[in-house]
Amino acid sequence: MQIKALLLYFCLTSGFTANSQASFTIGPSVCINGPVTLAASAGTLSGVAYSWSVAPPSASFSALTGANTTITFTQIGNYTVSLSLTSGTVNSLAQHSTNAITGFPIAINISMSSFTTCLMMNSPKLSKPVTLTASGADYFNWFPYSPPSVPCSTCSSIQVRPQSTTCYSVYGYSYAGCTGSAVVCVSVIPQFTFGVAPPAATICEGDAVFFTCGNIGPGAAGNPSAFTYSWTESPNAAFSLSSYLTPTTLATPLNSTTYTVEVTDTQSCVSQAQTVTVNVQTCVGLVDQEEGFYDFRLFPNPSTGQFTLDLKGTDFTEIQVINSNGQLVWQGLCNGEQDNYKEPDLSALETGLYLLILKGPNRKQVIRLVKLI
Repeated sequence: MQIKALLLYFCLTSGFTANSQASFTIGPSVCINGPVTLAASAGTLSGVAYSWSVAPPSASFSALTGANTTITFTQIGNYTVSLSLTSGTVNSLAQHSTNAITGFPIAINISMSSFTTCLMMNSPKLSKPVTLTASGADYFNWFPYSPPSVPCSTCSSIQVRPQSTTCYSVYGYSYAGCTGSAVVCVSVIPQFTFGVAPPAATICEGDAVFFTCGNIGPGAAGNPSAFTYSWTESPNAAFSLSSYLTPTTLATPLNSTTYTVEVTDTQSCVSQAQTVTVNVQTCVGLVDQEEGFYDFRLFPNPSTGQFTLDLKGTDFTEIQVINSNGQLVWQGLCNGEQDNYKEPDLSALETGLYLLILKGPNRKQVIRLVKLI
């Protein structure tokens, strides 16, 4: 049963006895199931015996005799509380009557730092924090809340980070034993979506593939040019991406690998995570090379922009340099039997990772170039 607060109005009735010195006071706040203190006075009488009663009897005393006691009302209604004093042959009676007890609960109010929020992390799922503040009682208890809280005077404000739209209840209690409650709901905006092209890829050993994010779905806030990106890779493919914070990246995995990418908009709301898988195969018709063994030389690498290729004795016929956005930035032809050296010049290009691709009649070799400042 919900505990409710009561308002009491009192009147003192005399003339029941030969002596009207009996009186008592009652606490100002009366609540259903909340004990209320009664304090009696016998005036100038001495050797007094006290006797308490109430009508109707839907209330109980902690003690029926004694100058001080407590009374607990268990139902909403009108009550008459009586005190009878006996001092020798003198009797005195005092009565307090309630009037129009309607049983309204404590009014609890909740303010919110925001009515809506959004997820800002996918693993673990956490939304941007919202602060809920309750008022109208002396101490509070919230549900649901993690970790679970117990009623306390410092629990008027909590910070919540729901994974989905959630309603929170707060229960407020007064020191007089009254209670009330309120409910508020925090709406979590659905995550927006986006696309990755290609959605999957199959490449040959030593080859590479570019992935590009796009097709931002509804719900994303702000200009896509201001969005941020975050790529992660499975543990067996560490450092196999040319960039981890751009919408386009170059993947050069040695083994089949799954990549995960997220987009964050200008309001710090994160998208649904997208995954793409690169299957790496040994392709028929390509010459296998042991890891770390090449029949050409590349130096220096890293470089400030001047790279030298020693292709003497190789069968490569074409050279390409690709940037991290998949754009061709340098291209040349070669003949390993006649050309000893080729010198790709990347001095005018931005610092970063580039892809050197050597093509021959029956093979293709991919090498990473690192351009320094």
